[in-house]
Amino acid sequence: MVMRDRTGIKPGVLGWKDGKYGVASEDIAFRKNGGEYVEDLEPGTIYYLTPEGDFSKEVVVETNLAHCFFEWNYITDLDSIVNGVSVRRIRESLGEVLSEEFQPGDADFVTYLPRCPEVAARSYAKKAECFTRCAASVLFRDRTLASASSRSVRICIYYRVWHKRSKAKP
Repeated sequence: MVMRDRTGIKPGVLGWKDGKYGVASEDIAFRKNGGEYVEDLEPGTIYYLTPEGDFSKEVVVETNLAHCFFEWNYITDLDSIVNGVSVRRIRESLGEVLSEEFQPGDADFVTYLPRCPEVAARSYAKKAECFTRCAASVLFRDRTLASASSRSVRICIYYRVWHKRSKAKP
């Protein structure tokens, strides 16, 4: 028995694999493992799966759809389709909208950490005409910063970001 929350914030899908129906949080789980995506679980609905591989469903609460920024930008797999929408395209759109709403005139580059918002950061940077740089590669290429003094960190950041940037741009 599986139930999707009434707001639909947490994704859920019904899939088919090895002659039986199953459920997963995202369609990518079936697609990457030789199964087939069947449908998104309906919010507020309980799905009953049988040992024989069948399923039935029952709506138990009224739907009150909502969305979660963190689900779309950080948690969900980049290659998933959630509620019929590409997560990659949502992240690109989030970056574009952010570049319209937040326009620091003196930004030299856009960074991201962890890796999941990379698509949004690159989309933001493209629209804002900046370049992107992964914070992990800028700051933690070698692990010396983990125990470095704040002065050492500032020098390292200056060298790795500003000094190399001035050489990289014509």
